[in-house]
Amino acid sequence: MTRDRVIAWKFELQTIHHRLERELKRIDRELNRARTTKTTTSLSTDLLAHCHGFCSALTDHHVREDNGLFARLLAECPELKPTIERLKADHLVLAELIAEFEQLLDDRSSNGTTTAHGLRAQLHRLHQRMSEHFGREEATLNAALDKLVTTRAEAYELAGDGRPPTP
Repeated sequence: MTRDRVIAWKFELQTIHHRLERELKRIDRELNRARTTKTTTSLSTDLLAHCHGFCSALTDHHVREDNGLFARLLAECPELKPTIERLKADHLVLAELIAEFEQLLDDRSSNGTTTAHGLRAQLHRLHQRMSEHFGREEATLNAALDKLVTTRAEAYELAGDGRPPTP
């Protein structure tokens, strides 16, 4: 394994984080567009699918980290235990925010009880927590990630976001 590949691991994690951030911002724009149309009808099927897809990708990423990346890092760097416990606690909070957002989506879709404003407010709470978590994760794990030697396929298994690795 070349030194370039070792250094690239931290960029792999950042790439996943940035992709999730972009998707969340896209959802926010689409929800804002739905709000400004002043319609009380349900959200488009495409937007609902996109929102649920984002939630699934973020959840998948965190499950892979908890079961893969964090376990691997702890095996190689046991001193990271307090840091990783904090990051796992973040994942639990984010899982609750995701579940609340999905419930609001379902309520909006099925009976229109949730407003686009309510969806956007929950999405902003999720975005704020997600951004804080990603920043903390990248800042606290960079040194360990620099030492982690892995293949692209293994990186996907350890921290992927639901998308297959690119060749």
